[in-house]
Amino acid sequence: SAIQRRLRRFRDETTKYVSFPDPNNSAAMVTIFSDDVYDFVGWKKNGLSKAEISARKRRFTATLEEDLNDPDVQRLIISGEGIGVWPDETKREMLQYFQTRGCDVTVICFVRSPRDFAKSSMQQKIKGGVKAVMPINPDYVHRLKVFSETLPPEKLIVKDVVEVTAAHGDAVMGFAALC
Repeated sequence: SAIQRRLRRFRDETTKYVSFPDPNNSAAMVTIFSDDVYDFVGWKKNGLSKAEISARKRRFTATLEEDLNDPDVQRLIISGEGIGVWPDETKREMLQYFQTRGCDVTVICFVRSPRDFAKSSMQQKIKGGVKAVMPINPDYVHRLKVFSETLPPEKLIVKDVVEVTAAHGDAVMGFAALC
């Protein structure tokens, strides 16, 4: 979230943070790439109709295409922690989308210890209104499986957020250094 807030509307001579309205790009990206976008819990929770979801999909896709086709942008940053929990086929479709457009994809994943992950996840669930406590498991192996099978090893960067923060002062500066 800190990375997303700080990079929102970021642009320099070569790098741009994608222009979606929400700094967390998970909802926009799942709307573009998911085959079952009409069942996306975020849109159901907001009571969006199929027509409204389709309109968002068209807008998000147009925004992504515009950012990808900007001749001044050499590096486009997309950040959404929800991407990791997508079905494998949706992740593959997203990677294929970028690769067929000539994009050189790098995935950067900051991981937390299972305890810190559970704490953060529970806080997010409570903020989201979940009333029942469910088991929480980061399952990083599953989250990253498609990326590790599809991308060259140097294109999947997995770092402990505590170590990155210690080395660079905060997660955002660590992310910038990795970019």
